[in-house]
Amino acid sequence: MLFRSRVLSNDPRVGRIDGCCTTFLVDARTLITAGHCLGAIGGQMVHFNVPLSDAAGNPQFPPPQDQYAMLSGSLTAIASGIGNDYAVYSTVRNSNTGLYAGQAQGSWFVTAVAPATTAHSVRVTGYGTSGVNPAWSLAQKSDVGPRQSTSSTILSFAVSVTGCNSGSPVLHSATDQALGVVTHAGCSATGGSNYGTGFGVAAFAAALAQLR
Repeated sequence: MLFRSRVLSNDPRVGRIDGCCTTFLVDARTLITAGHCLGAIGGQMVHFNVPLSDAAGNPQFPPPQDQYAMLSGSLTAIASGIGNDYAVYSTVRNSNTGLYAGQAQGSWFVTAVAPATTAHSVRVTGYGTSGVNPAWSLAQKSDVGPRQSTSSTILSFAVSVTGCNSGSPVLHSATDQALGVVTHAGCSATGGSNYGTGFGVAAFAAALAQLR
């Protein structure tokens, strides 16, 4: 898969967890990522408006007003392989601004169960690594490609992802709805699929509903 197809992006709804892994807003204070990014405890910081990395590819961090601590006790995280890997959690208000992340960023994603069709493409926006341009590594990038299965639980798609794209939203490219979360890479230069967990997973949808 051609990683050069990714372009720099600045979607305010997509953040980075510490120096690696992606996360995204689904309401003013509720976020989603991959379960294997957090484990059972969590505790990392969530960053928005993340700058480019330095010339050596080392991640850079936004100012304190764009950093949010996870709310203790809010995390549900499952990491049981393809189709069952997700985390839902809340953040506290930023201590400088008094705002939740979604309030400060001004928007969040609407979630939806993926339709049973491959007649649409998907977009993945996240903080994947880059071996092509070090400054782009761990900075926000986006790519669009075909959806490859009709499942609403195991999402498969031919969109470029690399390490630290885990936790990115899988977006319906036409409606901009979040269909699930990126969890596993399986593409190569000659084909294959990358995978995510969709909101058709009942326990995933239930965990999200508990925080809303």
